[in-house]
Amino acid sequence: MKNIERRTGQALGILSGLPVTLLIGVVPVHAQSTPVTACGQVLSAPGRYHLTADLGPCTGHGVVITASRVHLTLAGFTLSGIAHTNDCDFAQGKVGILVVSPGPGLSSVRVNGGTVTGFFNGIILEASSSRVNAMTVADSCLGGIGVFGTGDIIDTNVVTTSGYAGIFLGSSNNVTVLSNDISGNPSCGLFINDSHDNTIRSNIVKNNGRGICADRETTTSSKATTPAETWRASPSRARGPSSGTTRPTGTRTWGSRSSPGPRHTPSPATPRAAMAWPTSST
Repeated sequence: MKNIERRTGQALGILSGLPVTLLIGVVPVHAQSTPVTACGQVLSAPGRYHLTADLGPCTGHGVVITASRVHLTLAGFTLSGIAHTNDCDFAQGKVGILVVSPGPGLSSVRVNGGTVTGFFNGIILEASSSRVNAMTVADSCLGGIGVFGTGDIIDTNVVTTSGYAGIFLGSSNNVTVLSNDISGNPSCGLFINDSHDNTIRSNIVKNNGRGICADRETTTSSKATTPAETWRASPSRARGPSSGTTRPTGTRTWGSRSSPGPRHTPSPATPRAAMAWPTSST
């Protein structure tokens, strides 16, 4: 004990001899981060941002990110909307965290550390080389997390009780979906559409309408999620959970749940966030 006290005293003595300017350089965690305090706040410049308290219920989008190199942490707080799985307003399509740019594509965006609940779609990520992790996304009217990019990582999230699907990959390549808990989504836990060379690994996918669904245009490398829901895909077929039977799922893109609608690329005025996720043909 005396040795510990002596070493502690020596350390304090060293610190007391440091220049004042050096000690001032030790800053709090959020000192260089911008607080997000209002529903619909737009993060239009690179940098760090954080919630300071629970935010909502929001009648519009929760937070909108329109710049690259943005790191948004919810800091353990909840971002909430007013949507409900039994009352979807397809004309509005509000999103909890919307990452989208009307100009060049975004990259290096990170979202983590909190809960998004009660929006039409929980999170829409239209960016590349970006990451969504350590999030809980619950009670989305349509879908939990929608990804449209290259080289993204979606990991260690809980995505549950969406009205349609948990996680959706649309026109996405080299995306890794890793160690997520995806449950309670009535259509598909994970829906993959028109996407290639993605990796789905070590996820818990349970109590969904179907585990993992893919269209005929999708090629994805998958290493079993859970023993009950191992999945493989090729350009021509997708295999469903453990039965091993072939389950083609169609190629509808951004139609409503009752009709496919035209295949098209959304304009900035009608972002993917305001559109329905694709439906399965089976």
